[in-house]
Amino acid sequence: MLISDLLARDQMGTISLVLSGDLAAHLGLLAQPRLHLLSRHPLPFTHPSGPVTVTGKISLPLSSHIENDQIHVDAEARFKNVALGNVVLGRDLTCASGTMKATERRLTLSGSGLLDNVPTTAQLEENFLSRDGGLREQVHAVSVFDEAALEHSHIGSQSLFKGRAQLVADYKARFDGQADLLLSLNLGDAALAIPVWRKIQGDEATASAHIGLKEGHIAALDQISAEGPGLHVEGRGQVAQGQVRSLALDNFVIGRSNGDAVIELPSFEGAPVNVHVHAHDLDLAPLLHGDDTKEKTARKPAHPIEKLTAKPAPEMRWNVDLATDRLFYSPTGSFGGVVAHLEHRNHRLETGRFSARQPVAVQMQLIPRGTGRYLQLDVENLGTLLSQTGMTARLEGGKARIAGHVGDGGTGQLPPFDGIISVSPFTFMQPPAALTAATHLSVFNWSQASDERFEVQHLRLPVKITNDVMTIREGHLGNPALGATLEGKIGLDQGKLDLQGTVVPVFGINAAPGRLPNVGKLFSPEKGGGFLAATFTVTGTAGNPTLSVNPFAMLLPGVMRQLAK
Repeated sequence: MLISDLLARDQMGTISLVLSGDLAAHLGLLAQPRLHLLSRHPLPFTHPSGPVTVTGKISLPLSSHIENDQIHVDAEARFKNVALGNVVLGRDLTCASGTMKATERRLTLSGSGLLDNVPTTAQLEENFLSRDGGLREQVHAVSVFDEAALEHSHIGSQSLFKGRAQLVADYKARFDGQADLLLSLNLGDAALAIPVWRKIQGDEATASAHIGLKEGHIAALDQISAEGPGLHVEGRGQVAQGQVRSLALDNFVIGRSNGDAVIELPSFEGAPVNVHVHAHDLDLAPLLHGDDTKEKTARKPAHPIEKLTAKPAPEMRWNVDLATDRLFYSPTGSFGGVVAHLEHRNHRLETGRFSARQPVAVQMQLIPRGTGRYLQLDVENLGTLLSQTGMTARLEGGKARIAGHVGDGGTGQLPPFDGIISVSPFTFMQPPAALTAATHLSVFNWSQASDERFEVQHLRLPVKITNDVMTIREGHLGNPALGATLEGKIGLDQGKLDLQGTVVPVFGINAAPGRLPNVGKLFSPEKGGGFLAATFTVTGTAGNPTLSVNPFAMLLPGVMRQLAK
């Protein structure tokens, strides 16, 4: 301790200190009320730890009555490998090193560390003397994300991100209780691939937003923007009572999608997220045709213990309303004039309505019924739809309906389904020779078939889908000249076919014995079959089917044909 001004009325005392110890002890010292430092402006950090060395001086008059402004403090602290909890949004700081300086007027800090395992450098300045409208605190922080940091912090997928990204946060708080936080993300040195947008490393891309705070609560969210190759987003938030109620994207361009949207966030526990989208073009092709190979190779198998202890993800309820001039479902295919309403509940699509005007009129509704849901899909012209979607060009016309019960459970990509597919009337182009030959056995309705076309008046397929396998039972189709039955299984995941059925010539007369009460099964064991019929099988895949017809089965009438299978 140095005592100066010995000849003056009041001498001055200067205390020089060199302290080494744990960070928690030093913060406790600075929080002493007599120092009027952290006692007036407590820091929000928790669980401080790590070695700190402090050098400082405290000057004060040696008198019995000392005013606060007569005490002068000049301290410097150097720290290395320290840790603080709840630094930003509940995230912890570890492995931090730097320097902190403090006087009775202000505190400054500069250093670097791992903020939630993300390398971050920061400069902080805290003013202790209030001024009207003046700055109380300002922070400039720069975080650098790479693949390892994303993996450690659990805030992103390593398989979707390559390279480095830089996040800059500028925080300024005033003595009147108001504060501003500017966030800026630079993705120029990163490669990013998400389902709806991607960029290569080296292409410039940025995102930014402004958050206004008042007394520690959010008061404004605006200046939301994102720019990059095929990316342009402008948005703002609507804030009430310190909470963000909704996000409005006034103008967005993401790949081929462009329009505007409003996202209403839940206002109470259990409330749904409401999404309203109005777009000229909306591209769902990346979501429907993602790169499954990358996902499979990037996804690590879960440990058996993790499977047992893993908690189910909390349910997020969604309501989605969308209207778009074009809805892309593939790189080239689209529906026009689409209007849809979707409700997601209980980890599934609970309710849905969908309509499209082009290339054909399509109507779909999904409504809760009993323990499951009822699905009805109507297509005005099935042939045009299949042709325009690139599935097949061998069908013309046909008004189609799919109706039935959608269940829960199963291990496939599609939920369980039990219903009926019906189509009438339609024309099968370039039919197999067996069909036309069987039709020509009839002395009636020769015009129903040729080498180029086969007209079908009705098709009815009772189907059941379980674990991505469609089972057809007692299906039948035909016209007055020819009938056919169909049953078997189709693997919807790989398109594997295992079908069998019968071809019934002279259908109007041949099928009559099978309709006789009590004894009809003896003449026609297949529902919709005939007394005389050829059998056929379809194997292979949907892309490369193999049709095999056994015309000699016509020599075994009725139940004898069934016994010979």
